[in-house]
Amino acid sequence: MKLTDKELARLQKLACIKLSPEEQVKLWNQLQNIIAFLDKLQEIKIAKNGWKSIKIENPLRTLEGMKKFEDAKALLQNVKHEKINNSIVIKSVLS
Repeated sequence: MKLTDKELARLQKLACIKLSPEEQVKLWNQLQNIIAFLDKLQEIKIAKNGWKSIKIENPLRTLEGMKKFEDAKALLQNVKHEKINNSIVIKSVLS
């Protein structure tokens, strides 16, 4: 599958971005790589024993030094946003 110039222009409009010609070429190449990878996923064959036969490596680094908080109420007291029923209310960034 290959993206057309019209589809790339539509993606820019949907994302509310305006790209220079150089940025468009860079984005185009990145999208082509993503699409090629997704096309490869169609080639995966799952054995009868299912996902157990597929080994997936996790390229994401693990977070270190995270502190576990036992007292959620203490955390909620430090929040500057509105709180309702032990939930933080944040206005949508899309509005």
